[in-house]
Amino acid sequence: MNLREIAIALSEAGESLSYLRGIVIDRILGRYGLAGFEWKLKEATKIDLQRSLHAKGLISSWAQINTAFAVRNLVEHRDGKVDKLFRNAVKDIWPQSNWGKRVDSETLVTLEKITVEEEDVNATFTAMLKIIELLTEETLAWDAQT
Repeated sequence: MNLREIAIALSEAGESLSYLRGIVIDRILGRYGLAGFEWKLKEATKIDLQRSLHAKGLISSWAQINTAFAVRNLVEHRDGKVDKLFRNAVKDIWPQSNWGKRVDSETLVTLEKITVEEEDVNATFTAMLKIIELLTEETLAWDAQT
């Protein structure tokens, strides 16, 4: 059963949208990360998130969320100690993130430990609200076509 079939089945069973969101977050994001989420979204709905992000000028919001996921992983697994894997993961999106506005790309090369400030949390929350709005619009448009 693919994601679309699951969504339709849950919808027909009267499950709430928040329940469906929880399944998506737990089952897809938890296992595959954001890249996997993009792939599964496209597979299930044909929604091309990157195209939509660029069309709506929200690519920096997606960079913020991706950076936040990388930072969360670093804090959880390495006590915030920056390593080569982290630097490689964020190098292209770092300048667009709130962290990149405080710590430039040159400093990232020598940064030993990442910090999370209130402004990072606020910027990530704002970015998530924008992306949720975009995904809601795209999903409703997809649903209207099915």
